[in-house]
Amino acid sequence: MGENFNNLAYNPVAGHQCRIYNDNTHGNIIIGNNVCIDGVLSCNRRGHIEIGDYTVIGHNSFITADASVRIGKHCFIAREVLIQDNNSHPIDPALRREQAIQHQDRPTDTYESENGPIEIGDDVWIGTRVIVLKNVIIGNGSIIAAGSVVTKSVPPLSIVGGNPAKVIKQIK
Repeated sequence: MGENFNNLAYNPVAGHQCRIYNDNTHGNIIIGNNVCIDGVLSCNRRGHIEIGDYTVIGHNSFITADASVRIGKHCFIAREVLIQDNNSHPIDPALRREQAIQHQDRPTDTYESENGPIEIGDDVWIGTRVIVLKNVIIGNGSIIAAGSVVTKSVPPLSIVGGNPAKVIKQIK
């Protein structure tokens, strides 16, 4: 954890919904300086989450990593954003059935599902209720419109929106 974690005038302690789960024995959650989190970070067995300095993660947002989620510096991630680098469950229905049965005794992990890294550059603004899925790079300075589903990489200095998200315009 970096300096001044969640140390903002309106929020002098961790946000009301801030929860951090690290099931990775290697301690692979890195939080930079002056970061504010009012959501959930969940790092599974092989996952890695890194958040750069001066980044804000809004209320009820959820970031989960089986592979890697890297968020740059000076980013705004709005309320109720989902950033997920995995499919959560196997594609094969027989394996999903097995996982559902196992879940009755213990929470199941997502390690059996496909996963891929997510990288969010510096100075990115992600709007409310955006979903960012595996194998995506969001370039520096980009804006993701509220309610978008990001399934493909976003060039730097782009505004994208929709489901699936598409480039609306370039930022000069």
